Amino acid sequence: HRRHPHHLHILTRASINLSLRIMIRILGPLRFKMWMPTMPITLVSTIRPTDTTPAKAVFRVLPRMTKHEVKEYLTKIYKLPVVKVNTVNYDGKRRVVFGRRKIARYKDADYKKAIVSFDSSVKDLPPNPF
Repeated sequence: HRRHPHHLHILTRASINLSLRIMIRILGPLRFKMWMPTMPITLVSTIRPTDTTPAKAVFRVLPRMTKHEVKEYLTKIYKLPVVKVNTVNYDGKRRVVFGRRKIARYKDADYKKAIVSFDSSVKDLPPNPF
């Protein structure tokens, strides 16, 4: 019987599931970890609240960001009372540049817009940045 190099225990899927179940039983349920790497959120526009609609803001975010990540980002870092997040994916604009010898075609990066609805406690938002 040959041992694995460096005497490491080779984990199988069953042993991983068993060890996870044991860890959950000892430590309790897994909690959400706050993971905020370099994910820029850019304010595009704001919508002021009225008597019937809450305050809203439109942000431009990375396409890989989820609604949950946008909400966690705004609540944990900026302490904003986010109620709902809607997202819209956009394809980057395709462009053509005419040179002297050839035509170059390229595409801008894809992006996502997040429309964030705030709690009724938000009464005043900054004016549109543009």
